[in-house]
Amino acid sequence: STQSTWEKKGLGKKRELLLCLSLSLSLSLLSFFLPSHHFRMRSQHCPLWVFVVLALVSLCVVAVKRAENLSFSPPFLETDLSGKRVIPNYTLRGEALSESFKNFVRLTGDHEDTKGGIWSLDDTGPAAEWALVLRFRASGRLRWKHGDGLALWITRKSQRFALPITAFGAGSAFEGLGFFFDTSRTHYRGRLPRLTMLQSKDEASSAASVYPPTRDSENPAPGCYHAFRYDENRHDFSVANHTMAVIVYRNNVVKVGLRNSAASEFNQCFEQQVGKLPTELFLGVSASCGDRSDNHDILSLNFFDLADHKNDDDDVVWKAVLAAESALAVRPVLPPLVGVDSDVLEEVDRIIRNTHTMMQIDDSLDHLQHDFEHQILDFQDSLKYSIHTLEETGYKASKQIDANAMKIRQLQNSLGVELNKTDEMFIKQSELEEMDRQLEASIKKLWATERKFEQRLTALESEIDKRYHERFSTLVEYLAKAVEEKVEEIQDAEELHAWKMPFAAVVLIIIGLCVWTVRQYQAFMRRSYLSYYEA
Repeated sequence: STQSTWEKKGLGKKRELLLCLSLSLSLSLLSFFLPSHHFRMRSQHCPLWVFVVLALVSLCVVAVKRAENLSFSPPFLETDLSGKRVIPNYTLRGEALSESFKNFVRLTGDHEDTKGGIWSLDDTGPAAEWALVLRFRASGRLRWKHGDGLALWITRKSQRFALPITAFGAGSAFEGLGFFFDTSRTHYRGRLPRLTMLQSKDEASSAASVYPPTRDSENPAPGCYHAFRYDENRHDFSVANHTMAVIVYRNNVVKVGLRNSAASEFNQCFEQQVGKLPTELFLGVSASCGDRSDNHDILSLNFFDLADHKNDDDDVVWKAVLAAESALAVRPVLPPLVGVDSDVLEEVDRIIRNTHTMMQIDDSLDHLQHDFEHQILDFQDSLKYSIHTLEETGYKASKQIDANAMKIRQLQNSLGVELNKTDEMFIKQSELEEMDRQLEASIKKLWATERKFEQRLTALESEIDKRYHERFSTLVEYLAKAVEEKVEEIQDAEELHAWKMPFAAVVLIIIGLCVWTVRQYQAFMRRSYLSYYEA
């Protein structure tokens, strides 16, 4: 059967199991129709098809029990009524609502301020001991500025409707275990990337209140450094790059290991005593980007019930979980056939080679489709971001245009006011020019009046001088006559020896009159000049 046939039938990753059974049935039929001596082993006479069937069945049986209602792995073929891909028994929220594809579930795209999550609709039931294997890929194009990271939740209540979304794309409150895959220094200041486990025993406790953990030297939060983030700018980056996180809970102890797809050994992160956890837990994975950006993709999540392995050692359980998880993706290999006819061996070998070739082609097609989905998602993210940026730019430009139009209208109004003021100023300027002309005419008149006044003042001074000289001459003549009369009286009085005192009195009177006349003249001149300047 080809890949399209498997997908149309909705068989998905179960094709390996069906392939095992089909090969077993084919060999059984082949051994039934061919002579038995073609299918004899060297050591004993036994039909070889029995050995082949038992070997294939032993390869196809998984040692630990996988919870199908809590597990998912690609390809994701189921869709809802609207045509969107869905994960059975899981619900998507946030950015993941529109980012579920055939080979992975994208929780957040490579753009800022995004949140997304996936939560189980069913609980873990009565499983008291369990194991969980998560395959995820955290990648981005920024070398130093990363998204917040992602978180794996194992809680008593599902957070598919929890609000507000605060911690790594999940709700604010939780009760249970939280595994924080941190890639941003916004939360943790130590070496990054880092996995940290936190336990909340109170439903009122919020993720924001317990993460980042306080640096308590006596009771540090369990965790470890692991480079689980991939740089998409590296030449060796591939969509096959991913990280596998294995979490095993047994005997009240949580054991966590991490391994990148290119590594062969596990990073045994930590073992932590957490006490007895309740049953009926819900699973969830969430991620957020904040003001940075990263791709957070979930490739698969498998939950195993360890009820049948209570008496096994931890190492045995760990290896069984890894083998069970790997068996979901590893191709079956047939054991070597011994003592079989060469023609039959060639026919079986040809069938096996053709089958393996088809599997390799199937794997190549899956890889190409995975890579194509990753690239097309990056292109969609870039396109969304560009459209969002253009919309924001357009909105800002429209607001700027409106603001500029408002400013232009204000400037037009101001310009109109200024033009009105300018017109008024022109009118006032014409009035001022008229006033200036009138003032010049008034000044000319004043100058003419001043010249006339100067002429009148000159004439008045001449008249005053003339009258003063006349009065002064008259006064001098009068005084001379009076002096002559007094002299005559004095001469007459000399005769009587009494002329000295009257003569001195007359002289003083004459001097006083002269001084008074001079001062009156000066005062008259000052009054004349003042009245001129005031005019």
